[in-house]
Amino acid sequence: MKQIDNSIRGLCSCIIVIWLLSLPFINGYSQSQTTGKSYKDTSVLKNTLSEIVISAYAQNKSITRQPAALFYLSPAEINRFNPASIVSAVNTIPGVQMQQRSPQSYRLNIRGSALVSPFGVRNVKIYYNGIPLTDPGGGTYLNELSPEDMNSLTVIKGPGGSFYGAGTGGVVLIDGPLFSDDSLPNSARISLEGGSDGLQRMMAALTWGESKQKSQLRYSGMSDNGYRDQTAMHDKVLAYEAVLKKGDKQQLSITAHYMDLYYQIPGALTLSEYKRNPRAARPAVGSLPSAEGNKTAVFQKNFLLGLNEQYHFSNHLQSNLVLYGAYADIVNPTIFNYEYRKEPHFGGRVTFNGNYQIGHTQASFWAGGELQQGYFNVTDTKNTGGAAGDMMTDDNVNNFLSMAFVQADFSLPNGWDITAGGSFHHAIVNFTQIFPAPVANVKLNYDHAVSPRIAISKELGGNRIAYVNVSSGYSPPTVSQLLPSTSVINTSLHPETGVDYEIGSRGLLLDQKLYYDIDAFVFNLTKSIATRRDSSGQDYFVNAGGTKQHGIEAYLSYPVISRHKNSLKAWISTSWFDFSYRNYEVTGKDYSGNKLPGTSPFTFVGGLDYNLNKRLAAHVTYTYSNHTPLDDANDVFAASYNLLDFRIDYNTHISRKLNLTLLGGINNLLNGKYSLGDDINVTGGRYYNAAPGRNFYVSAIFKFDGRDENK
Repeated sequence: MKQIDNSIRGLCSCIIVIWLLSLPFINGYSQSQTTGKSYKDTSVLKNTLSEIVISAYAQNKSITRQPAALFYLSPAEINRFNPASIVSAVNTIPGVQMQQRSPQSYRLNIRGSALVSPFGVRNVKIYYNGIPLTDPGGGTYLNELSPEDMNSLTVIKGPGGSFYGAGTGGVVLIDGPLFSDDSLPNSARISLEGGSDGLQRMMAALTWGESKQKSQLRYSGMSDNGYRDQTAMHDKVLAYEAVLKKGDKQQLSITAHYMDLYYQIPGALTLSEYKRNPRAARPAVGSLPSAEGNKTAVFQKNFLLGLNEQYHFSNHLQSNLVLYGAYADIVNPTIFNYEYRKEPHFGGRVTFNGNYQIGHTQASFWAGGELQQGYFNVTDTKNTGGAAGDMMTDDNVNNFLSMAFVQADFSLPNGWDITAGGSFHHAIVNFTQIFPAPVANVKLNYDHAVSPRIAISKELGGNRIAYVNVSSGYSPPTVSQLLPSTSVINTSLHPETGVDYEIGSRGLLLDQKLYYDIDAFVFNLTKSIATRRDSSGQDYFVNAGGTKQHGIEAYLSYPVISRHKNSLKAWISTSWFDFSYRNYEVTGKDYSGNKLPGTSPFTFVGGLDYNLNKRLAAHVTYTYSNHTPLDDANDVFAASYNLLDFRIDYNTHISRKLNLTLLGGINNLLNGKYSLGDDINVTGGRYYNAAPGRNFYVSAIFKFDGRDENK
């Protein structure tokens, strides 16, 4: 209780600091008459691909000048799928796969990072509006964000530890609507959606203010019965964003977010059960109850409050300060136990950036740090028919992360550019076992680790770039790995470390019309953490020796038709992976040379986007995923699958300022049978989580704003 009290005081202190820091802005904006440039450190969508500015590694450069394997998912690319889900849009990113076992139960896989994750998001650092969404325990509740919260995404593939901290899988930078574009007009919007399996959804947003003080309030609510038994869900999300500017020097962005979510967990099926009835939930087996019998589900509440301030001291020196407080309240009845998790945490990040001209060289320097502190409590009781039973364990977890980083970028004559940086990490995890008695303390101290990065690029002319990138990653075990569902503290896990070597090119060809992005990488990971699941459905983790991860990723897009009133764009996204173990022995078996489970060796996604006079739009998407190994022995594979999705939009004006959009779509048009979100390394053969067959959705969106839509 003492740790919980401390965490509440810390969270309240963080909220008070944010409120106090915002007072000068709130009091000063109405008096400021100066208009100036926005110093937002974010991703901004411009008119052409060559003008998309990405802030990866804090380098505000056009996407065709970024020397790293990254991908920018724009609002237009997100808004070509079902508005109720971000999954299909993320799966258009080469090398990235987002999986969904049931509505709101996500897994994010970047270049094999799902090896350590039976579900959820692990080994990937995620920021929302510049605020760490990943908690100090290493976990990320990506499902706390609604699709409307995710206006754009920048995905950095491979270790980003030199600038963003622990994690070897990658980094995701998510921007909300107002943070992406504070020029949004005063407007009101409401959308209503319905679809297969009882899908019902409503979203409303209100945007108001002036150029120097803009705010947006959003609400969304959704319910869905789900494709399988025991997959019903409902949620409510309330979000507030504000971007406040004071002259040319300061900008303050405020993010407040609350989510209340409930979703059921169906459990995985054996191959025979999957073939017989893919809609079924996990049945009772022996002494173990069924998923429906034990009412397996997640009751989840998340709260986030953060401040992001940019300040320009001069033309040569700027700073970026982030402060945040967050709280997660999780209740999770499973097949085996009934778990309660309370996870308050808070932290901050500061970056100083200097820009100087040295002869013919433009030099930029960054230095800063990030701190996160969490006071978690995890309590497990027996699950007796969906109700909490006798106490099994009660643990307090005090987790602390710190990082300091430096980075330098030199833009040299003749189109050469060199970026070098590095960070220093430290992590401490304190476990206090309250029950069973006697009280015991376990302290895990992960020594300081260094994560360097160097990138060299050369402009090829015509909005093209070639680059090489070498980066190192470091990832200590997460709290969920140290204290998994077995409720036994795992003190034997070691941090993962890895080095990534990349070469790539990105830019425009064929009269600046064909956009291409291709990269090849070699990633060697040591002491990789792999997941296991026993016959009762409980997870545990082991260090799995090393891995060799080689791959090629490519993306192409071309405007087949580009006229004043209509356009047709074709695009493809693909990846080839060769991932295998090295020096990996467990329980007397040698898996060296075997393929890593959970990642398809080949994926292909292609699409066509047609627009007619800004009134009619059609989107077609084809997806192919090759068969995927599901265990270390490579004895079990998920079958390959083909998907065809379609969406059509119609826009019309009810009046000069009121616009109506009607849209509808069909997912899995071919009604293919496939599993999305398979479990890996499972005892008893329970690997398969069936995805929905053919399904549809329809939506109506009403929007009112101050602009004349007919102009």
